[in-house]
Amino acid sequence: MAAAATAGGLRLEHGVGGGRIPSGLPVLAGEAAVFPASNHLTFERRGPWLIAESGEQIVGAITASLAHGRISDTIHGVYRDLFAATEGWSLYRIWNFVPQINRQTDGLENYQAFCVGRYEAFLGQFGDAAQEFMPAASAVGTDAPDFVAWFVGGRSAGTNIENPLQIPAYRYPAIHSPQPPAFSRATRVESARRLFVSGTSSIRGHTTMEPKNVGAQLEVTLENLREVFQVSRVSPEEGRSSCATVYLRQAADLDRVRDALRRDGLFSRTTMTFLRADICRSELDIEIECDVNF
Repeated sequence: MAAAATAGGLRLEHGVGGGRIPSGLPVLAGEAAVFPASNHLTFERRGPWLIAESGEQIVGAITASLAHGRISDTIHGVYRDLFAATEGWSLYRIWNFVPQINRQTDGLENYQAFCVGRYEAFLGQFGDAAQEFMPAASAVGTDAPDFVAWFVGGRSAGTNIENPLQIPAYRYPAIHSPQPPAFSRATRVESARRLFVSGTSSIRGHTTMEPKNVGAQLEVTLENLREVFQVSRVSPEEGRSSCATVYLRQAADLDRVRDALRRDGLFSRTTMTFLRADICRSELDIEIECDVNF
């Protein structure tokens, strides 16, 4: 089974018929793939995951229905199966696409339920050391019916990085969710000369800044990104190549945000993709992630 990266997801092809595991997010502008997979990978099924190995790299994708049972239980199972499928490998980056991420289901937002399932899966797999194994990640909302996740990992361990301007997500207080988000702000992979920067928004400490003001949120988001690049000792301006994905809650904000990014210059040498997506907090309108080869 071969795979090719596309603007909105990972396209899987095989000899008879075909299948796709897309993100479910409309592409507003840009051509870069969100999923950093190479072409011509051979995928195999390991449990519910589709997995491909290529030298020192492992990638995979899954789709799962959230229609039956508790969302947290389904997500817990997805991650438990991920850990089983990647035994002996290190995880560098995980993308999560959550249906109706801000909708309330059984007293919790879908994002909160997702956080519960993911965190408890990490805790069950790694115990008291779980936080050390939480790589860069993002979780945005889609209008598609099913949960989708992608990941990339490798043989050598990455170095997880935090932003001094933000409390680590895995230490967020319970006012945000019964269990905190399970990810690091970035993961630097020295062997691959690659920096994966998590989905980054207008948050300081653990507090949303400039709610419902996309222009001001962009400024805070860029400040957070610059801080992560400084701590990581990697910059998209200096890297061999980089790509970034901008998630926008409102498609109408595309021109305003794109123009502001051009004026700012941080991503002047970066291939950009703009996608329409709901952000994990309802008061947030923008999120940016980045992948730098250095």
